[in-house]
Amino acid sequence: MTNSVERMNKEKAFFNCFVAETKDHQIIGYATYFFGYYTWIGKSLYMDDLYVKPEYRAMGIGTKLINRVIEFAKDSECHKLRWQVSEWNKPAIGFYKNIGAQVDSTEQNCDLIFDR
Repeated sequence: MTNSVERMNKEKAFFNCFVAETKDHQIIGYATYFFGYYTWIGKSLYMDDLYVKPEYRAMGIGTKLINRVIEFAKDSECHKLRWQVSEWNKPAIGFYKNIGAQVDSTEQNCDLIFDR
């Protein structure tokens, strides 16, 4: 992880998020996303991260967050919602399949990193 709060504040125009909070406003989960465009399908939403603190997992918080992202994508007239999941993350893969996602093992990530 090379990102920082300072960088996120500087670059906040490039991403959005939904958060899950406790009653006393402690953040216990979040989903970050941004708009993308894919030539094969058009306007899309890319969910960069879906995270729930371990002690709050299996309480439906992740489901509520991803459903909010899905609702936002549909309301924004996106044609697709895309995200990644690591092949070792079996619980997440099962979670995503349960909501109807197609988990594709055909495509590979290609990253070109410019700074650290």
